[in-house]
Amino acid sequence: RLWAVLAEAFALIMIIDMESGEVLSNSTGDNLGRARGLVKSMGLLEAFYQISRNRVAVTFGRSFREVDNDDPVLVETTKPYLAYYQEIAKLHEKLLFAPSARPASHGLEALREQIGGPINIVFSIVGEWTQSGVATLWTMLRHRKEDGRLLRIFVLGDTTGIDDFRKLIIDLKDVAVGLIRAHLEALDVHYIDIFASRFMRNYLRRLPKQCSNALPRIGTALYARLLSHEFLPAEVSRCLALDFGDLLFFDDVAGLFDLGDSFDESEIIGAGLHGAEEAYHQEGKPSMINGGVVLYQLSAMRKHNFTGDTLTAAQLGLAKDYRNFCVWDQDIINVLDVDIYANREEPRLRIRRLPCKWNLIPSTGWQLEWNSMEVWPDEILQHKRYPGLLLTDHVSHHCPSGLEILQLLHIGAPDEHFKRHFWEGAIFRADGGVYVTGGAVDPGFTGKGCKCNDRVGILHVLSTFKAWPLASKLFAHHAPPGFQDQFQRGALLKRDGQKTDWAGGGGGFWGGGTRKDLHGMAQESFRYSWQYGHIGSYENCVTFPTAGTSSGGYVLVPWKPTSHWLTSMADRPVKISLSFGDLTQRAAETPSAYVFFGSISELSGVTTTVGLEFEFQAFSLQLRLGARSTRLQEVLFGSALKTSETAPISIEIDDQRDAFSVHWQNNLLMGGNLGSRISNVMSRLGERFRVFVAARAFDHQWVVCDCSVFAEPVSAATWQLCPQDQRLLAGWQREE
Repeated sequence: RLWAVLAEAFALIMIIDMESGEVLSNSTGDNLGRARGLVKSMGLLEAFYQISRNRVAVTFGRSFREVDNDDPVLVETTKPYLAYYQEIAKLHEKLLFAPSARPASHGLEALREQIGGPINIVFSIVGEWTQSGVATLWTMLRHRKEDGRLLRIFVLGDTTGIDDFRKLIIDLKDVAVGLIRAHLEALDVHYIDIFASRFMRNYLRRLPKQCSNALPRIGTALYARLLSHEFLPAEVSRCLALDFGDLLFFDDVAGLFDLGDSFDESEIIGAGLHGAEEAYHQEGKPSMINGGVVLYQLSAMRKHNFTGDTLTAAQLGLAKDYRNFCVWDQDIINVLDVDIYANREEPRLRIRRLPCKWNLIPSTGWQLEWNSMEVWPDEILQHKRYPGLLLTDHVSHHCPSGLEILQLLHIGAPDEHFKRHFWEGAIFRADGGVYVTGGAVDPGFTGKGCKCNDRVGILHVLSTFKAWPLASKLFAHHAPPGFQDQFQRGALLKRDGQKTDWAGGGGGFWGGGTRKDLHGMAQESFRYSWQYGHIGSYENCVTFPTAGTSSGGYVLVPWKPTSHWLTSMADRPVKISLSFGDLTQRAAETPSAYVFFGSISELSGVTTTVGLEFEFQAFSLQLRLGARSTRLQEVLFGSALKTSETAPISIEIDDQRDAFSVHWQNNLLMGGNLGSRISNVMSRLGERFRVFVAARAFDHQWVVCDCSVFAEPVSAATWQLCPQDQRLLAGWQREE
C-alpha cells in the first residue's frame, strides 16, 4: 500500500507539473529538475510493479519468474499505475530526445595549428559493422573541443571492415557541418589488416590452442587491440582502445586520453570496470575489468614485455580452469590484474581503474531481473531506461534511494554478498535505531567510487542492453543525419557473437541471464537462504526454517508449483531426501524431527490428519498412521542418528507396491509393507497429498528434496540432495 501511494502521488504530481506549462524550458536547471522527477517517478512505479509481482508469487506459491505478466491478479493490481508509467515516460522522452545543440561553425585553420600531440584512438572493426557503430564516432566528434589537437585513428580489422570504415568517413563528410566537419577533414586515419599480419599469425600460434582455435574473427581483432604496442608505430606512446558501436560520448575524449599524464611508471593500463560485483560470481572467472574502454601506455608495455605477459595470462587462466576463458581481450586483462600483477614483485606493474565518468555501464542492479525482458510488461518494456539518462546531452551517475534498494531486499537478493551490500546502502543506524537512507546511495552497481549525480563522459551500452527498445531510439537520436532509420529494435546486436536468446532466457551476463546464468543465481540464492534461515528453492529442493515448539507443530513443505509433488500419488512412487542435523546436540529435553506424508486439514477448530508420520529421535524411529496417532512400527538404533546435507535421510513410499523404506547412509533403517488398506487411503488423497515437517524442542533450517523419478530429464549439474548427485552446500556453514 505504501508503494502504491508513493508511486501514484509522485506520478500525478509530475504529470500535473509537466502539463501545466511548456515541457521544455529555456533553463537547463529547470529541465534537469523535471527530468529527475520524472525518472524518480518511473523508478517508484517499476519498484511497485516488481513488489506486486512478488506478492502474487508468494500468495500463490510460485517463484518470481513463474508469475506471468498477464496474470489476472497482477494485471488488476498494476493496470492503473502502468498507465501513469506510460504517460510519464512519454513526457520524459520530450526532454531526452529534444534536438541537440549543434556546435558552432568554424574554419579548419585552428584545427591544423597543432598545439599538442594527437589523440590516438584504436577501433577493432571486422566485417560491415560501421553503419551500426556510427553513433560512437559521431558523438566523439560532436563533443571534441577546438584545442588544436587532432584525432588520429587506427583501425585494426579485416579488409571488409577497413573498406567499410573508409566509406563511412566519406558518407559522414556529406552530412557534417561546422566543427564536426572540420574534425572529419582533419582526421588522420591509419588502417592495419591484422589478418594479413605476420606478427598476428605468429602470436596466435604461441597462444594456447584452447584460446586461438575458439576465437571468432572479432575476437582476433580484440586481441589485436590488446597488442596495440606491437601494431602501432614506435613513436606512438599512448592510445585509447574503444568499443566501436557500444559507446556514446557526452564529453571531450581528450579528457580521458589525458588521464595517462597522471599515470606512474607501474601503471601500464587504465581500464573501466563492469561495476557489478556479480561479474566474478556469474562468470566463474575474474571479470571486474571491462575491455571496452582501455587506456594503453604503449611505451611501458614495450619496455616490460607485455606481449609475453598476455601469453602467460592465457596459460594461467586455462590452468585455473576459468569458465568461458579466452573469449575476449578482457579475459587476459583480468587475469593480468588478479593473478599476475597482484602477485609479482618485479617488474611491479598494475592496472589503474578509470573514473566512473569514462565508462558508465547503465545497469539498474537494484532491481530483480532488471535486464530480463520477459519479466516486465510491455508498458514498461517499451520505455524502460537507465534513470541517469536525463536530457539529450546530460547523463549522470544514478544512485537508487534507500527505498529502491529495500525493494530488492523485500523480494530476495541473489547471494550473501549482495544482500549485505544492499543493507549497508539502504539503512543507517543512529540514536539506537535503524532508518532507511533518505537520499540516494551508491552500492556500486555501476562502478567503484562513483559519485551520485556526477555527469558522465561515456555511456557504455553493451551486450544485451542494446536489445531494449529505448536503446535503439537513443542511438538513433545521437546518430548523424540520414543514419537514424537503421537503428531498429535489435539492430544494435548485429555484431557476430553479440546476439543472444534474450527473449527466452533473460539478459545474459547482465541481469536474469541465460538459463546457465539463472541456474547459477538460483544456486546462490538457495545457499544464502539455507545459510541465514530464509525460504528458498532450487530445482527439486527447498530450504526453510521451523521454530521448535513443545508440541512440534507441522509446517507445509513450500515446494515450487512446478514440483512433482503436485501430481497425484497414484502417478508414481514418492521419494524425498532431507536433513535435520544431529539430534544429540539439541536441547536438553528429548528433541524430535517429524515428517508427515498425507493431508492435514482443520474445520471448526478440529484438526484431521490422514497419512503416515515418521518421528525421528537420536536413537529411535517411529512410524504412525495419522499425526501423533496409531503406532505401526518402531526401530531402536545402536548409535545416534546424525543427518546432514551430505548424509541425509531418504524416505520412499510406493503405494502401488504397498511398500515403504527409510534409508540413511545406504543403511535400511525401516521398511516393509503398508498393507492394502493404508495404500488405498493414501492413493485416494490424490492432489490433497502433501508433505509436512515439524521439529519439537529445537529450531531447524530444513533442506528437503524430491528425489523421485522425474517426468523430464534433469541436467547432470542439478543438485538434488540425493546420494547420486552433487552437493550444493559443500563447504558452506550454517549461521546458528
